[in-house]
Order: sequence, then C-alpha cells, then structure tokens
Amino acid sequence: MIHTGRFLLFSLMVSSLTFFSSCGGPAETGLSTEFRAAIDAFLEVDNAGKEPAQLATEVNGPVRIAEGDGLTIVASSPDGNTYVLRREETAEIDMLLPKTFEQATLIYADRSAIIIDHSGKYHYVLSLDGQPDLPKIPEAEYVVFSGNGLIRFGE
Repeated sequence: MIHTGRFLLFSLMVSSLTFFSSCGGPAETGLSTEFRAAIDAFLEVDNAGKEPAQLATEVNGPVRIAEGDGLTIVASSPDGNTYVLRREETAEIDMLLPKTFEQATLIYADRSAIIIDHSGKYHYVLSLDGQPDLPKIPEAEYVVFSGNGLIRFGE
C-alpha cells in the first residue's frame, strides 16, 4: 500500500508539471521566472476591468521587427498577425532595424505591441505613447518606437 501511495503521488506530480508547462509558463516559453512574473503582473494590471474581447494578448515564438512601407514599423508575430505602427517621421533608432528574435514574447495591449526578447536585456515596443506602461523586468531596457496609429492585421 505504501508503494501505491508513492506511485500515486509521483503520478500526480508529473501530471501537474505537464499541465503547468502546457499553460504557457516558463517551461514552454523559455522565459526566466523574473520575466514571467513581470509579464504576469503587467497583464493583471493592464487587463483589470476589461471585457474579455479587449484583454491584452500574448504569443510566444520568433518575432521580426522592421521598417515597412512609408513611415511604418512592422512587427511580424508567430501567430501570423502583423502589427503596424504609423509614424509622422523617421527616428535615429530606425538604424537598429531590422531585428529578428528567435524566441520572444509579444504582448499586444491597447496602445502598445511589446516584444520581450527571451535571450537579451533589450526589448522593443511599438506604441502610441512616447512613454508607455511596460512590464517591470529587472535590468531590462526598452527601445520604444512611438507613432500615431497602431493596427493589428490578422493572417
């Protein structure tokens, strides 16, 4: 009976680990615990009081950010969506583009598309605000491209 109880406990632990890793936690996304906690805190505040259709979305995988047609900046998301930021003029930081992240988290909030690079401390943001609200990741630095229109295009 003791062996059966241990086996049952072991099976429960394995099932729990499998469940939590399939929920988009650090095991699946490759995010550090600090990054995950900062993103979760940001999403909790950003999503407070919103209707389900207006909640910020999060997707993980390869992300590319580059200059688009005209005065736009385009982020290509792993879920097939494209995020386009319209601007009135170019900026010196445009020389940092194009940039490809092999593994990143892209958060699409009301006024920003936030790209968290899993392997670096520099993260990129397309935002309608010059100083947007961002996840408070320790020692993180954000490169913010601001503009006057942020549009998400589906697949």
